[in-house]
Amino acid sequence: MQSMLKHSAAAAGLVLSLAAAGLAHAATTTVKIVAFNDFHGNLNSPGTFSGAPSGGVDYLAGYIANLKSQNPNTVVVEAGDVIGASPLVSAFYHDEGTIETLNRAGLNIASVGNHEFDEGSTELLRMQNGGCHPTDPNSCKGASVNTPVPFEGAKFKYSSANVTVDATGRSLFPPYVIKTFNGVRVGFIGMTLKDTPTIVSPSGVAGLTFSDGDLIADAQLAATAPAANGGAVVAFMNAGGVRAPGFTATSYPHDVTYSEAFAVQPFGNGLVTMTLTAQQIKNALEQQFVGCLGQTTQRIMQISNGFSYSWSASAAPCSKIVDVTLNGTQLVSGGVVLSPGTTYSIACNNFMSTGGDGFTVFTGGTNPVVGAQDIDALVAYLSNFLSPNPPYDPTSPVLHKPRITKVL
Repeated sequence: MQSMLKHSAAAAGLVLSLAAAGLAHAATTTVKIVAFNDFHGNLNSPGTFSGAPSGGVDYLAGYIANLKSQNPNTVVVEAGDVIGASPLVSAFYHDEGTIETLNRAGLNIASVGNHEFDEGSTELLRMQNGGCHPTDPNSCKGASVNTPVPFEGAKFKYSSANVTVDATGRSLFPPYVIKTFNGVRVGFIGMTLKDTPTIVSPSGVAGLTFSDGDLIADAQLAATAPAANGGAVVAFMNAGGVRAPGFTATSYPHDVTYSEAFAVQPFGNGLVTMTLTAQQIKNALEQQFVGCLGQTTQRIMQISNGFSYSWSASAAPCSKIVDVTLNGTQLVSGGVVLSPGTTYSIACNNFMSTGGDGFTVFTGGTNPVVGAQDIDALVAYLSNFLSPNPPYDPTSPVLHKPRITKVL
């Protein structure tokens, strides 16, 4: 466990921001953030590390207590996978012991990792709220270890800003948690791996959307949709071209600076419009997945508003795309391209247009035209949300999310 423990300004899966009230605070306040991740229910020590006894929740609790004693302004955060993929001592009791011991070790905030979904969202909510497992008697055993019965649930707060419930459009857990230190409000924004649905059982994430995927693609479509700029009807954006964790703010709504926008789009790529057939569009979507047309890494693209598709995780390479719709017109149904030769003007960046990230399908596009830079398109799009216009709302129904649906 010693190797997992860190005290730092941020941890993977959690984004730190200072709330506006804290910025006006005159005195300097030093806050210690104790961060660890991937605990995975390892309650028992596996032995020694560098010759010293280490690991297990008892040593972890000792390290935390020692660090907290050095600064009263300490917050303990976990960046994902508190539970799941656990040894028997935790898994046999549905990880209730892990939650109970970390409550007592002083954990304050946890981001939701992919393994938190191993038993599904309903069970994860029980981990937060408490109560007994609905069917398994190996639950609510607190009487034998002097913890409350029924199971008390997590005293720390789970947070995930980008996991929403499809039925309500609301986040599964609070998107952020605010802690106050000497009048300084510090916000912790929980983030969950976007590819979680691809690495856990489908039943574990049924009815949930893991968001990314799409502000930049929307900006690029807006820049290339006018006939004079290529008349694009859909834009594709490679995930590798999106840098920095996004816009972190002192408060929300937040006025994005040019510097922040540039940190997300730093390459100075030009936007390219080109003509693709419906068949080529399907092929490009298939090329997101390993084993199709030479692709070696799964690379899910952002897609712009008005375009949506479903894909099958169990299907063979080059046969994963099930249905595709563009502005209400179905291009692909049941894996079959309805009018393979019909052409469409699409937009992407010049890196992708030359086969970057393995998207060689785009090299077959015709009538390529290079236009504005990607950063200029992003800045122009964001300017639409300046006051007195309402701020950008990633949950707005006009954005037609989710745009990508995974099926069995």
